[in-house]
Amino acid sequence: IADHLGRNNIILNTKASGITMDDQGVIIDAVDQADYQHHSYRGKYAVTTQPLFRLFEMQFNPALSEQKKNAILS
Repeated sequence: IADHLGRNNIILNTKASGITMDDQGVIIDAVDQADYQHHSYRGKYAVTTQPLFRLFEMQFNPALSEQKKNAILS
């Protein structure tokens, strides 16, 4: 997968703190876990990996629907 996406498009050891969706794609706000610097990344799409319970620590814009929030809790 990494080779298909391009390894330069994969960011590791970074904690996502917010996801904003707009008509141009997504913006991920994140903190680098090595130096605690804040970064913003823009892309057409984004994939994040984290435990479900951590999703409630993230800021979503627009906010998650009630249906999605309920799915996370189940």
